[in-house]
Amino acid sequence: MVLILTLHGVLEHAGTEWRQLSEQLSDSLQTKAAIKQAALNAHEASSNPELVIGAPYNTPVRRVDEATAARNLNLCWSTSCK
Repeated sequence: MVLILTLHGVLEHAGTEWRQLSEQLSDSLQTKAAIKQAALNAHEASSNPELVIGAPYNTPVRRVDEATAARNLNLCWSTSCK
C-alpha cells in the first residue's frame, strides 16, 4: 500500500490503481479550480456589475445578431470562403 501526501489530504492506493487514482485527483483539482473561479466571478459581478453587463470583451464579435445569422447562413469553416 502506498500513501501519497498532497495539498488536499492523503491518498491511499495500491500499485495497480495508480492511473485511476491520478485521474480522480486531477478531476478533483479541476473541480476545485472551477469552483474557485466561479466564486471569483460572482464576487467580481457583485462588486462591478457594469463589467459583467458589457461582456464579452475578448471575442471577435461583441454581440451576435441571431436573427441575421439565421437568415444569412455562412456554413464555411475556412476564412477563404466569404
